[in-house]
Amino acid sequence: MKVLLFSEGMNLIKISGLGRAIMHQQRAMELNGIEYTLDPKDSYDVVHINTLGLKSKHLAKKAKKAGKSDFLKLCDAVTVKPLVTR
Repeated sequence: MKVLLFSEGMNLIKISGLGRAIMHQQRAMELNGIEYTLDPKDSYDVVHINTLGLKSKHLAKKAKKAGKSDFLKLCDAVTVKPLVTR
């Protein structure tokens, strides 16, 4: 399974809370051995859209039409290791 983590305008949000959350998502994927990409031109099985905009809307429609799964729907079915352990 390969996940597309899509975000519009990363250069604008990379130092914000959302930018940090996206970095945490990438780290969680790595810790759990889940292959991911940030490039919508790559092949992927699941899409997770972090930001809303025209490109995001277009990608969501394209992914739905192609039968790609929504990441949030899969979270219920998969156990994910936490980033922080106490």
